Amino acid sequence: GRLTADGPLYYVKRFTPRSVGDHWKYLLRGPRSLRAWARARQAEALGFRAVRPVCVLTEQRGRSAPTDVLITREEEAAIPLRDRLQQPGPRAARRRLLAALGREVARWHAARLLHPDLNLGNLLVADDPDGPRFVWLDVEGNRRLPIGVPLNRRGKNLADLNCEPRGLTRTDRWRVWCAYRAAAGLGPQTSARLVRAILQITRARWRKRGWLPLGD
Repeated sequence: GRLTADGPLYYVKRFTPRSVGDHWKYLLRGPRSLRAWARARQAEALGFRAVRPVCVLTEQRGRSAPTDVLITREEEAAIPLRDRLQQPGPRAARRRLLAALGREVARWHAARLLHPDLNLGNLLVADDPDGPRFVWLDVEGNRRLPIGVPLNRRGKNLADLNCEPRGLTRTDRWRVWCAYRAAAGLGPQTSARLVRAILQITRARWRKRGWLPLGD
C-alpha cells in the first residue's frame, strides 16, 4: 500500500513457518526478515542492486509462531524479468537484455554468491541509458561461499532460470547461456559439463510438472 496518495508503494511480506524445520532454523539463525536485511546489504556492498528492506518487525527467539515481517519499498520503473520477457518489443533490445542477464548471473557467481531460487520472478529489470538494470529479490537465503560457487551449484542456479515454460525460446535460452559462459570465462570442457547439468535438472523438473521436456 501507499502511506500517501502520491507516495511510493510499499510491500509487506510475512514469513510464516512452513515446517518444523523452519522453527529450528528460526532458533538457530534468527528471523528471516533480519537475514533478508543483512543479505541485501551484503549484495549492495559487492556492487549489486537488491530490494532493500525499509522496516523489519520481529520478536525474540523462542516463540512458536513468531512475528517476522519485512517491508520493502517499490523499485520505481522496475518490473519482474519474467513479465518483461513476455512483452513485445524490438528484437535488438531483447537480445541485449538476454545477454545482460547472462553477464549479471556470471557476475553474481564471480562474487561467490549463490541465490536460493534464481527464477525470472526474483529479478526485476529497469531500462537505464547504459542498459538494463537488474534488482535482486528474495535474497534472505543467499550464501556467499568461501572459495567460489562450485559447478553443481552454478548448474542449479542456471536451471532455475531455464525452468520457464513460457516467454523464452530455445534461442533466447542459448543467448543467456553464451553470455554467461563468456563472462564466466569457462573453457570448452567445463562448459560442456555445465550444459549437461543444466539440461538434466531442467528435464527432470519439466517432466515432474507435466511440461514438455526440452529437446523431447
